[in-house]
Amino acid sequence: MKLKRLTSLVLAIHCVTNGWSQDSARVTPSVNVIQQIQAGVVPIFTATNSAGTGAVFHESGYILTADHVTTNAKGLALFGLHRADYEIVGRVPERDLAVLKVSDLSALKTAIRIGRSNDLQLGEPIIVGGNPGGRGIVYSQGIINSASIEPSWPNILVKSFWRNETDDLLGKRERSTGGRPDFIQFDATTNKGNSGGPVVNFDGALIGLAVSKSTNEEGTNWGIPVDRIRTLMPYLIPAEEVGGFEVGLQADMLGDQAVVLQVLEGSSAWEAGIRRGDVIQQVDQQRIRQGHEWLIGLWGRKAGDTVHVTFSRGTKSENVPLELRASPVESLVLNEEKTPGVHYEFYDGLFPSIPDYSAIQSVMQGIVEKVDLSLVNTSEKRSYSIVYSGYIQFPKAGLVRIGIGSDDGSKLYLNNNMVIDNDLAHGFQTLTRWVRVPQGLVPFRVEYIEVGGDRGLELSATYDIEGKQPIALKFFTDRNN
Repeated sequence: MKLKRLTSLVLAIHCVTNGWSQDSARVTPSVNVIQQIQAGVVPIFTATNSAGTGAVFHESGYILTADHVTTNAKGLALFGLHRADYEIVGRVPERDLAVLKVSDLSALKTAIRIGRSNDLQLGEPIIVGGNPGGRGIVYSQGIINSASIEPSWPNILVKSFWRNETDDLLGKRERSTGGRPDFIQFDATTNKGNSGGPVVNFDGALIGLAVSKSTNEEGTNWGIPVDRIRTLMPYLIPAEEVGGFEVGLQADMLGDQAVVLQVLEGSSAWEAGIRRGDVIQQVDQQRIRQGHEWLIGLWGRKAGDTVHVTFSRGTKSENVPLELRASPVESLVLNEEKTPGVHYEFYDGLFPSIPDYSAIQSVMQGIVEKVDLSLVNTSEKRSYSIVYSGYIQFPKAGLVRIGIGSDDGSKLYLNNNMVIDNDLAHGFQTLTRWVRVPQGLVPFRVEYIEVGGDRGLELSATYDIEGKQPIALKFFTDRNN
């Protein structure tokens, strides 16, 4: 209610300033929405002079955009005609998402509130802001044509055979990005340069980001639903990975508050007294309203820092110091104890998702040179599962963007921790994540299912955010395998 009263006050001042009544027929609902959000819709220009759009979603300078807009390069965001350099905070390139941050806040006036896309209504009116042709921000109006559609499917009949992202969310697989991602379809006009622009409902809330359009159909445009963006926030704002620390706390990214979903026993969050169900309200002097703001509160910190966290439990609030402990570095595995290669186990059967391997028996196992389906005799098998395990050798310690691509489902574990969930039957897709690794051999495990049809599995890693320093992966296994 406070937000609505403040919005009404701002609109009233705007009308008086422009010499016309707030009751004027000219002040339509779409005019109201644009007046609320326009200071938070910004043109984006990269150093290579490509243009796109961004949506400011936090008053400390954080901007959402499409990953293909950034071209992995530094650039500028424009606030009016004020230029502000941005840095890339995080990327999920396979989902075409990126978060940028500007440090110069002198011209930043507002942020667009992040909404939900789980309750979109067909025919619901929306506003899209964009920077077509790099000429500056313009707006178009339309409606939601479909709340959940996947443009890459050949037709709806084919899709009926597969699970999708919506099923994952309904099943509470909140951090899974497996399956086919669905999009919002809308008919508001977009053109080249609109990519990354906000799709906003008539409450003034961000419900998606415009990313593409059909070249064969009139008025057919697609946007990334904001619920997907919410679930990917831990990867878009990878504060712990970049800062080299671990807190041991997972906050709800989909709720209206930063509710604690999980606290690892023995972690610094656990020892600070934070428990599941608590609501994080503040980190140092920064107010925390939603789950992604918890990540923003940690951004820029480093191992060894201490922050003060205010949280509520029922009717009581408490402020506690929270130590940002350095991420544990696994002890170095000596090469002399290992032999080149990867151990695999083969499971026969039809598995629509990664199975519980403790409940089934492998029918074949052995050693192969690397993670490569062609090295295991599966030619006569249309449906099966394979588990690869061993050690990956990293030439130096540091941040690594590691990726696993598969057709169909796969999962990747490092040091017994799942780092990528690419589960469920789908066409070939690659998912990547930032991880911090030591120099030397790191235990890994890859789980893979083939449901039938095309097959593929690739493991890759790079040392830089731009993907220009690929790592030639070398694999080792225990001698007794």
